[in-house]
Amino acid sequence: MISANFGLGTLTFASLVILALGGRISLRQEALAIGNPLEIGYNRINPRRLVRDVAVFTFGIELIGMLLLYALWVPHLGWANAVWPAVFHSVSAFCNAGFSTFSDNLMGFHNAPLILLAIPSVVIGFVAIDKLLFGDFFRDAIFVDAKAHPAMDVLREHFHGATAMALHGFVTLPFFLALAGVLLAWFFYLKRPDIPDMLAQRFSALYALLVNKYYLDRLNEIVFAGGARAIGLGLWKGGDVAVIDGVAVNGTARLVGWFAGAIRFVQSGYIYHYAFAMLIGIAIALFFFLTLPYVWPALTAR
Repeated sequence: MISANFGLGTLTFASLVILALGGRISLRQEALAIGNPLEIGYNRINPRRLVRDVAVFTFGIELIGMLLLYALWVPHLGWANAVWPAVFHSVSAFCNAGFSTFSDNLMGFHNAPLILLAIPSVVIGFVAIDKLLFGDFFRDAIFVDAKAHPAMDVLREHFHGATAMALHGFVTLPFFLALAGVLLAWFFYLKRPDIPDMLAQRFSALYALLVNKYYLDRLNEIVFAGGARAIGLGLWKGGDVAVIDGVAVNGTARLVGWFAGAIRFVQSGYIYHYAFAMLIGIAIALFFFLTLPYVWPALTAR
C-alpha cells in the first residue's frame, strides 16, 4: 500500500518538523514524554509514541472512510466484493492519490452523495480552477468590473494551468525560505543543539521578545482581557449589586417595610377612627371638585 505509506509518512514527517521547529503538537503529546524521551529543542517527546499516535489517527480516518464506502457499495457489489474497493478508495482519497479500482473510475456512482461530496472535494480545485476563476461558473452570482478591478486580467496573463501553478510554487522564494527553515531546524536541534543555546544567551533580549511572541499575548491579557474583566466587575458590583439589588429590589422592600410601619400606627382598630378618616377624605375630595372650576381658569390664564 504505497499510498497508505505515503500518507502515513507525510503526517509523521510533518509532526517531526513541527517538533524540530520548537512547536507544540498538543498537551497530550507533551504528556507522552516519559521513559527515555528524545529532546528536540524545548520539547520532550517519545518518538515511538509519536509515530504510534500518527498511525492511529491516519488509520482511524481511513477506517471511517472505508466503512462509509463499504455501506455504499454493499448493495451493488455484495458483502465480500465491496471490502477491497472500500479499503482502496478510502486510502486513495486520504492520500489524494486519485487512483480507482473501477474501469470507469467512479462514474458508475456519480449520483451517490458520498462520492459527489467526499472524494472529488480533494481534487475539484485542481480540475475546475480554470472555470472557477476565468470562466462563467459564477456569472449569475458574482460580477467583477474588469475596468475598475483589473486584477483578474493580470492573473489570467500569468496563469498557465493548475499544474504549472503547482510546479511554480517550488521555485518561489517562500518555498526556499520554508525549506531553509526546515534544514536549519534539523541542523540546530538534531545535530548541533548547543548552537540554539549559545544564540539564546548571546541575544537574550531578542530571544525573550520572540519567546514571548512580541508580548502581544501579555498585552491582550492585561489590556483587553483585564479590561473586560474590570468592566464586568464594575457592572456586577455597581450595576447588579448596588443599583438593581440595592436600590430596585432591596430598596423597594425597605420602602414597603417603612411605609407599612408608618401605616401601622394609624390602624388603631376602632371603627370611629376609620369613619373619621373616611369623612376627612370625602371632605378633601369635595373641596377639590368644588374649587377646581374657579381655580383652574385662573391657573391656565397665567
